[in-house]
Amino acid sequence: MSFHINELLNMLPTSLFKTDLVPQEVRFHLVRVYTVLAITLLFATIGIYVQLTYHFGGGIISWVSCLGLLFAIKLGGFQEREQTVMLGLFGFFKGTAIGPLVSVSLYIDPSLVVMAFLSTCIVFISFSLVAMTQSRRDVMYVIGLINPN
Repeated sequence: MSFHINELLNMLPTSLFKTDLVPQEVRFHLVRVYTVLAITLLFATIGIYVQLTYHFGGGIISWVSCLGLLFAIKLGGFQEREQTVMLGLFGFFKGTAIGPLVSVSLYIDPSLVVMAFLSTCIVFISFSLVAMTQSRRDVMYVIGLINPN
């Protein structure tokens, strides 16, 4: 049985090869998604700070809280605003859950945590700005290829 590259290309969705304009509703959706991700990242950072400073959480209670909030978001019939609050709480408890890992990393090499946080923020912000400002797909593809990460 032989395998040809044309068979692989035929299996890919045709939307991967489009280079036209991104519709306005898709761009609006991207803005909302990146805003929610930024809020979650902010609350996770606050959770890490609270865990490192006050030793709040960091055990099974944080993980159970994360799972409970995920199930509540997925299964509950809540309004969008309530779901956003629950997602912020999820980020907070996720931050308290990974706080001990950050504590160990700070003990080993404090610059490691700062470098990882800043690198993540730079990549996140750059992709967010590209997705929110560019209306052509081919520009997004080129910027995605240029990114060294």
